[in-house]
Amino acid sequence: MATRLGGEKTPVSLAAAPARLEYELTAYQDLLLRRATEFRDQRTVTVDSWDDFAAAVATGWARAFHCGGTECEDDIKAATAATPRVIPADGEPEEGTCIRCGRPSAYGKRLVFGRAY
Repeated sequence: MATRLGGEKTPVSLAAAPARLEYELTAYQDLLLRRATEFRDQRTVTVDSWDDFAAAVATGWARAFHCGGTECEDDIKAATAATPRVIPADGEPEEGTCIRCGRPSAYGKRLVFGRAY
């Protein structure tokens, strides 16, 4: 058996293979989830100004207020290539003004914006 990261080869008996593979796959999934979560958390910023928003979505994600207007969303996308990615179900209730147009937020919480690749 060889690990995907590092390529270490380890002999595994046929009898032990099912249990060992289950363990290794679970450990690998845990590693991938931990790395992805750290990556996301390190690149997600709460912003209140347009300049901070544009900088955040250039390299990651931004938590910002949005008015919910299609025209405003289109304007944000044209300027930054970012779109709302999620309205967090567990997001803290907050009131504020749209990051782009200044109208009141339509969601009562911040949305997560990011660019699609």
